[in-house]
Amino acid sequence: MRLLPLNGSPRAECEFHSALESPFCGSTERIDPRLEHFITAQLRKAQRLVQAGASETPKQINRLKRRVDRELLGILARVGRARRKGRITIPCRDMIQGRINELRLAVAGLGR
Repeated sequence: MRLLPLNGSPRAECEFHSALESPFCGSTERIDPRLEHFITAQLRKAQRLVQAGASETPKQINRLKRRVDRELLGILARVGRARRKGRITIPCRDMIQGRINELRLAVAGLGR
């Protein structure tokens, strides 16, 4: 049996679930608790938006994609500030940015 790759809403929901369940910077490194709380809250908010818009019209889906992308870009901005202030390491920043960019790609595939 061949498994087809997920696209659209199931893929995005799976990516969000995976991002929320796994540690942001690997298992050995701790990040600032306030930053971790912010990232988790933003991811949950974006995940709720994706789940709520699963059966919307194309115009509503495009609006939803912009809203979710804005939430994810907010995470990237906050992570960049945390790195500049020395609250997280460069490898940690890179891991978080990579994860967020994967989520942005999954969200871009909504409605297809």
